[in-house]
Amino acid sequence: MAESIREIQPAFEGFRPLPEGLNPSLREWGLHSSLFIVTIITTTIAGIMLAAPELPVADPRLSGPLDYLLYVPIAYLRSAQALFSYAATHPGLLIQGLTFSAALLSILLSHEMGHYLACRHYGVSATLPFFIPAPPLFLAGTFGAFIKIRSSIPSRRALFDIGLAGPLAGFVPRLVLLTFVALLLLLTTLI
Repeated sequence: MAESIREIQPAFEGFRPLPEGLNPSLREWGLHSSLFIVTIITTTIAGIMLAAPELPVADPRLSGPLDYLLYVPIAYLRSAQALFSYAATHPGLLIQGLTFSAALLSILLSHEMGHYLACRHYGVSATLPFFIPAPPLFLAGTFGAFIKIRSSIPSRRALFDIGLAGPLAGFVPRLVLLTFVALLLLLTTLI
């Protein structure tokens, strides 16, 4: 091992300043914020879809080759229209969708911010988290999130800490959410 115990730094001694020009710019903040907002919308719609009952949707008529080609987009739009009209008459679904979105995105955000803050601690240049929205009718409304490391990692200790910081930070909201769900289940069985 190249590093001896005397060379290893303390666990936390504050953030090291990044070299000039490597802090996020206003344009980067705008991009990352807009991706996060779109991901909030798509995960909320996915949560509404999970909470809503199965809605009857008429299949598109297939009469020509163009109808076969456009079958999936038309069926998708009809399903979305049925979901939105049903959710408009049942506002409790919006609360359930927002709850799903908040739970999912709190885990994703804390995981990626764990990596980002560990990078900042070691003076490694990294982007803010990129959130990747997905069509809500197919998945959970997101493909996940990532950060891009733009500079070299100074040591194996830094690499280990940066890699471990994400799962450790993501564990905290999971623990809180699971405790909340367990308490709700316990209360429903007692009542």
